[in-house]
Amino acid sequence: MSQNDDKTTRYWLTGSAENFAKAERDFKLGDNVYALFWLHLAAEKLLKAAITKLTKAPAPYNHDLVYLCQAANVQLDDAQEKFLKTLTVFQLETRYPEDFLDLKKQASNEVTASLFSEFNKFQTWLNQILK
Repeated sequence: MSQNDDKTTRYWLTGSAENFAKAERDFKLGDNVYALFWLHLAAEKLLKAAITKLTKAPAPYNHDLVYLCQAANVQLDDAQEKFLKTLTVFQLETRYPEDFLDLKKQASNEVTASLFSEFNKFQTWLNQILK
């Protein structure tokens, strides 16, 4: 990996950590929809780090987490794919007001806590691949 590739990978990893901290903050404040928005962004940046490190290609301008896994040549199991598809919904829907109230109902404390737990498992798994 060139020094420039390493710098880009570090950029994405740092951004992921910062977004995860924002997700935790919003969850503690009870703002679950935005906690999940930030959690999605943390996952997205983690995957963009994987793309730059594993493929040496620039990360695409895309927010679909399953697509980003494909771009990184990372194979998901069914549970991981389901988790990423669920998290992607929260990224998209927070941007458009027509579905926001329904999304608030879906983002219960239990659902949000479960998605945080799944994120932690996914992050640990992906970090093992990135070593």
